[in-house]
Amino acid sequence: MTAIKLASAFAPSRFTRLSWPEDVRILLDHADELAGRLGITLRADQEWRDWLELRHRRPAQLADADAYARYEATAQVCDSVAFVLCTEDDACIGYWLADSPGPLAGRPLVKLDRTGRFIVCAGRNLAEALLSEFSASNPQRFEELREWFDEMGVRGLPPLEVEIPWPTVIPSPGQVQSALQARLRRPGR
Repeated sequence: MTAIKLASAFAPSRFTRLSWPEDVRILLDHADELAGRLGITLRADQEWRDWLELRHRRPAQLADADAYARYEATAQVCDSVAFVLCTEDDACIGYWLADSPGPLAGRPLVKLDRTGRFIVCAGRNLAEALLSEFSASNPQRFEELREWFDEMGVRGLPPLEVEIPWPTVIPSPGQVQSALQARLRRPGR
C-alpha cells in the first residue's frame, strides 16, 4: 500500500478529531520499510474488527457462553483503542483511549495479542513501543532500530531500552476486559 493510500485509510477514522502523533505521521511515510524490516502493517483503526472476527468468533462458539463473553468483552475494549498497526504474529497495537478526551500523543499504547489478551506496551509513543517490542532486550538490535527511526526523523528516543518508561494504566485494558467478561458471563445473559 502506498503512503498516500495508507494516509487516506487513516483519514476517515473515528479518531480524526484527535490528530495523529508526530511519530505516527513519520512512520506512515515509511510504511513499506516498516513492513519489510519489522513485519508490521500500519492499518486504519476499524480493521481490528476483521482481525477479531477472523481469530475469535467461530460459529460453534456463539452458543458457548464463555466464548461469547470473551469475544464481546474483547470487542468492547477494542472500541476504546485507536489501533494503528498489526504485527506479523497477529498482534495489533494502538492507543488506549479509556474514555478520556484529549490528543492521542502521550496516551499509553496497548497490544492485543493473537490470543485476545491486552498488554500495556512500554513507551511514551509508538516509536518507543516499537523499539521495546522489537529489540527484545537485544542492545545491538535496539541501537539499530533507534538509529533507523532517527534517520526517518523520529527524535527524542532514549539511548537505552531500559530508559523506555512503562506507563501506569489503571484500570488497564486487561482489567476492563476481565470485568466485562465476568459481567457478560453472568446467568441470564
